[in-house]
This record gives sequence, structure tokens and C-alpha cells, in this order.
Amino acid sequence: MIEYAVILLLLTSNIVFIILFIRKDRAHRNLLKQKLQKQSSSSSLLLDEIKYEQDKEDKNGQKMLTELQRQMEEEKVFLDKHLTIASLAAKMGTNKTVLSKVINKSTGHTFPSLLNYYRIQEAVNMLKEEQNKQYTLEYIGEKCGYANRQVFHASFKQEVGMTPNRFKKFVINTQMQSKISN
Repeated sequence: MIEYAVILLLLTSNIVFIILFIRKDRAHRNLLKQKLQKQSSSSSLLLDEIKYEQDKEDKNGQKMLTELQRQMEEEKVFLDKHLTIASLAAKMGTNKTVLSKVINKSTGHTFPSLLNYYRIQEAVNMLKEEQNKQYTLEYIGEKCGYANRQVFHASFKQEVGMTPNRFKKFVINTQMQSKISN
């Protein structure tokens, strides 16, 4: 009799766990759907945007910050998987210590987290574009500047809240649903 009670208790707890998991999953999908809808109506990205705050008193810092933003957003230097703070600093005509201070002060990020932000942002954009559906996640990660698949997956999950594969499936489902409703 006690065995049946234990089995019943375990089954009940498993059912409750599954129900809670499904609810959490739906809420997460709805949140992502809302973010994607907002994104399609504006130029903002799924991730929070990097805020470049300029120090009005430091003219050299302003120039360096403007150049950093240009390098990241126009030149897309972050796509180079071998990019280091030293190589970027040399490209910008400064040294890594000064560049690191400008990045930390103006963005609130470290150089690696800034690189990671731009790479994941690029991956999100690539995964959302229908012409990239045929590409593997490994290829997309490589194109976004990641040297290996594991780092790409871990970084993507940390930034977006789900794996790249799950995000890709979510985007495909969302695109199919919007085509059906139109």
C-alpha cells in the first residue's frame, strides 16, 4: 500500500513538473515573439543595444569612441575570429590599455563581452533571415567570428536565453505562422 502511495506521489510530482515546464516554455516563446515583432517594426535588435556614452571633456576619448563604434558597426571587425584588443587598438592607432579603458568607461562592457554582444547580434540577424535557413549553426557561428561551436552555443544561450538551434526553430515557426495569417 505504501509503495502505491509513493508511486502515485512521484507520478503527481512529475505531472506538475511537466505542466510548469510547459507554461514556462510558452511564456518564453511569447516573450521572444513579442521581441521579434518589436524588432521587425523598428531597427532595434533582439538584444539590448550597446550604449556608447561619451565623455564630453575627453576629446581623444570621443574620437576613439566614434572610431570604435564605426569599426564595430560599419567595418564589422568582430567577425574576425582572431581579433584581439591589441589588434583592434593597433588598427585604431592606440594601445590596448587606452582602448580597454574607453570600452569599459563608455559601454560598461569589457572587450570580450563587447565582442560577444556584436557576434551574437550578428548570429541573431543571420538566423532570422530566410536565405540563411540552409546554413548549419556551425557555419553561422563561424561566420559570426566564433572559432568553435561550443563557445558559440554557450554564448548564444547566455545572451538570448535559448540555444541557437531552438531559436532557429522558433524563428522558422514564427515566420511560417505570419505567412499563414497573411
